[in-house]
Amino acid sequence: MDLNSLDSFITIVREKSITKASHMLHITQPALTSKLKKLETEVGVQLVERSKKGVELTIPGTSFLVKALKMVREFDSGNILDQDGDFFHSTNLNNNLKIGITRPLATSLLPDILSSINEFDPNLKCNITSELTDLVLDLVLFGELHFGIVCYCKPQEELEFIPIYKDDIVLIGPKSDSNPLDKKKLVNKPFILFNKSLPLRHDANEILLNMLGEIPENIQEVNDTYALISMISSGLGYSFLPLSFILDFVQLRNFNKTESYDMLPFKITNLGKYSPPRYIHIVYAKNRSTNLPIERLAEFIKSSRDRQKNMYIS
Repeated sequence: MDLNSLDSFITIVREKSITKASHMLHITQPALTSKLKKLETEVGVQLVERSKKGVELTIPGTSFLVKALKMVREFDSGNILDQDGDFFHSTNLNNNLKIGITRPLATSLLPDILSSINEFDPNLKCNITSELTDLVLDLVLFGELHFGIVCYCKPQEELEFIPIYKDDIVLIGPKSDSNPLDKKKLVNKPFILFNKSLPLRHDANEILLNMLGEIPENIQEVNDTYALISMISSGLGYSFLPLSFILDFVQLRNFNKTESYDMLPFKITNLGKYSPPRYIHIVYAKNRSTNLPIERLAEFIKSSRDRQKNMYIS
């Protein structure tokens, strides 16, 4: 199995047509069909089938699409995924309402979202996929999810974004620091930031330039939220996180919400004018036909509660 075969498969699914995909990939239709059959032989299942609507994914094909998208994205970021995993263990993309949510928002936001959906229609059953933002957006665009709940990301022409939470970025650091926004001292402090392939690193760099006029030299990189929080909690440096990520950390540890910020093993400091405006969005494909009222449901979720309060430090 190679990345070229995965890319061909993804293009076929996106275009819902081998003919259109062959034009996109600049190869002949028989060659693309042969490549698809070879891939199906390698993975041992039928990935797509032809219907009146064009080429459609089979159930195992849907599971494989998620894996294929992950492998292509990991390759683009320089890390090849272990390909020995089970492609077809199970899929949660084949039931009534299919929702994708960005990690690590699931713990903090899903209960409220699911409560709103139940209020909208008690008969709706939900299947949840928790993945990286780019993968959630791909699955929404491909029609494999009805909608996604994602962190701030660049708008896309084929997707509709509805903001549902304001999600400020804050500074986190040692609890012993009585004046964390002292710029002269902060520029010389150690920072622990996401690696450069992740969108939050761009936000962090922008904040640092606006606050300090330069990027500090002492920076360690991580690619995992909980590793970052663990390092900050141990007093190893400073970082920037959206409040939604911190709320997720709070709920995973069963802190009482009204006391949670005082109980955290690090200090949270609002950045005020230095925090770029960020929102958590519901996102759905503009031109995907469905028998579910996705637009009305998204607006209902947005308006059903005052969500702003959950994302602010009192």
